[in-house]
Amino acid sequence: MPEEYGRIINSGSKVWGGRVDGCLNLTRAFGDLRFKQNKSLPPEKQAITANPDVFSVDISSQKYEFMLMGCDGIFEKYPNRILIESIREEIHKQKKAGKVDP
Repeated sequence: MPEEYGRIINSGSKVWGGRVDGCLNLTRAFGDLRFKQNKSLPPEKQAITANPDVFSVDISSQKYEFMLMGCDGIFEKYPNRILIESIREEIHKQKKAGKVDP
């Protein structure tokens, strides 16, 4: 996102190889304090921030089957298509076993 990139650059860090300072592949984290050392900036403007990106989505529509939340590691390891197929399969198994409402 352009806002994330701008925040990283404005904090004095760089992005190369898809990573902050060539090291970290995420831009929001509670730890990673070495990326939060610019004393002239508040926490939300550091290269890496724990400040959340919050937005609302109406999920009451019938077009949504489920919501998948995960860390960057799962999305690096598996393509979205594989994750979605795996979750659908597990939901189907659970329904057949009577463990979730149909």
